[in-house]
Amino acid sequence: MSKRSGIRPLRADRSATTEHVARAMAAQQWQQAEKQLHAAARVQPDDDWVLLNLAQVTRKQGRLAEAIDYATRALRAQPGLAIARRIRADCLRQQARYAEASMDYAQIADSDCQDAELLVEAGLCFMSAQRFQDSIGAYLRAMTIAPDLARAHMGLGGTLRMIGMYQEAAESFRTAYLLEPRLIQHLGHTIFNHQLACSWGSMGADLKALDEGLRADHALTVDPFIGMAAGLNAEMQRVLNSRVARQICDPIKPLPASGLRWDGTRRLRVGYVSADFCNHATMLLWIEALELHDRARFEIFLYSYSPNDGSELRRRTVAAAEHFVEVGELSDLQAAQRIRDDQIDILIDLKGYIKDARPGIMAYRPAPVQAAFLAYPGTMGSPVHDYVISDAVVSPIELARHYSEKIAQLPHCYQPNDRQRRIGTAVSRTSQGLPESGVVFCCFNQNYKITESGFGSWIRILREVPGSVLWLLGSNPQAERNLRAALESAGLDPTRIVFAPKTGIADHLARLQLADLFLDTLPVNAHTTASDALWAGVPVLTQQGEAFAARVAASLVRAVGQPELVCQTADQYVELAVELARSPQQLANLRARLREARERSPLFDSRRYARDFEALLVRMAQRQAQGLPPDHLPACRD
Repeated sequence: MSKRSGIRPLRADRSATTEHVARAMAAQQWQQAEKQLHAAARVQPDDDWVLLNLAQVTRKQGRLAEAIDYATRALRAQPGLAIARRIRADCLRQQARYAEASMDYAQIADSDCQDAELLVEAGLCFMSAQRFQDSIGAYLRAMTIAPDLARAHMGLGGTLRMIGMYQEAAESFRTAYLLEPRLIQHLGHTIFNHQLACSWGSMGADLKALDEGLRADHALTVDPFIGMAAGLNAEMQRVLNSRVARQICDPIKPLPASGLRWDGTRRLRVGYVSADFCNHATMLLWIEALELHDRARFEIFLYSYSPNDGSELRRRTVAAAEHFVEVGELSDLQAAQRIRDDQIDILIDLKGYIKDARPGIMAYRPAPVQAAFLAYPGTMGSPVHDYVISDAVVSPIELARHYSEKIAQLPHCYQPNDRQRRIGTAVSRTSQGLPESGVVFCCFNQNYKITESGFGSWIRILREVPGSVLWLLGSNPQAERNLRAALESAGLDPTRIVFAPKTGIADHLARLQLADLFLDTLPVNAHTTASDALWAGVPVLTQQGEAFAARVAASLVRAVGQPELVCQTADQYVELAVELARSPQQLANLRARLREARERSPLFDSRRYARDFEALLVRMAQRQAQGLPPDHLPACRD
């Protein structure tokens, strides 16, 4: 057996055919090996080594369902064949069938297992199956066998994060980083988990080390989402994401060019790929625009690898698509081939680098025009994304150097909204734990967006506005404890922070109306949460930065007709917040204008948004039809 191929040694007593199979597999000639194995299977259909190696070669070719079937048949022939169980577990895991895979891993990684690497694999699968105690146990056993195995510490950090032990997770990731300093992604996870816990003690030094490490070694990468959350500047985000994109795309051979050109005489075939066709923030924003696609001019395909959560959003999403195609159990290549077979004209990546993304599908280049949109707030840095769909505030053409894609601008805000979002029954301040009088500043952004400097600005505002409170999302006890401690250390009453539990969107919109002013964050703005506030009639005060994620709220606020609430500096942000808090009439005027904006502003005009979006797609298709390369498409104002 070739060590490189990872194939089970073949029995020494096999015929010359067996030797041919062994040589082909060692040379990674998977199709040749499969041909030989099928010949052997015709003679010995239930032979365990034939079935096992058929499982190997089909897995290597990305045919996971077949590999699972062959591995299962091998186990029937030889129940104790651990490698067959491991192959099946790995294929099930690649199909995100974690519960099934974890059953195999539980048998492989039993109490006698001394293979630390295998225990790490088991821990990863247990984590994905939400068997957290089993996951922690597998990692701890791996550490007992191999204390210096960085992957075990990294895996433990991932599981601890999943159960809300963010500070402990950060230290597990730090240990992994100290064991393998070249794997700077571990430092990225250290930073992100401290951000989730709002524990900022080591943040300055860690951020400096991350930036310096990425600049010093062009081979180093971190998760693009973590780089964005850490506040890497726009240029560094482009550099980082380009490195990540190369790692994804370089090993992949794209499908042959399709030669497909849209001639304008038929419907434009538009495909969307995502893991979020369910009750997710992306669909909370985009669902109505999807429903309003003009089916006389556009044929809509949704390629889904998302869970069917049985939600109303899932039902609306499936109903809005002419073709809803499940690709969750297909390999990236198989999914790309399905898209190619459907002759898609424009393929839109609705996931980017967000959790559960499958950028490999786009890397196969299944469509002649490919674009990134909505989910990931930044450049993909990718050679297979022709366009990023944005707007002139978030992605002005003068900042095009920060994008690998060409910028395709919508005329107003790039972020859609669903006018069908229902606001629940009104509630009282008392019912939400808020004081009956005094200004209520709110921010319902995720904890990682709250920085030490940003919180310092909020402290300045609270100090200048006696009786005011800060109303935040209560997502984890560690962050709540640390934020209250930070307020107390600044000499303010920690009870001036009120934490709101998570709730359904209608009830959340109802309680949001109790707030006087939404205080945004930097370097990552409010996105969906800003739209929620504006829809509920709460003015949003934001500070505009340079990178995509730092300009989203500015786009929203301008589109709703309140550009005066976009600040350029922290001092301006603090001063304006205090000024508004001291002027109830100004706040009342802002709220009245927002009520009017619900009916007439482009931000909440879903039908106008759908037509603008379609016009942009047509411009992309027309360039391709004319044999022209992608180019920036500046906004066309109506």
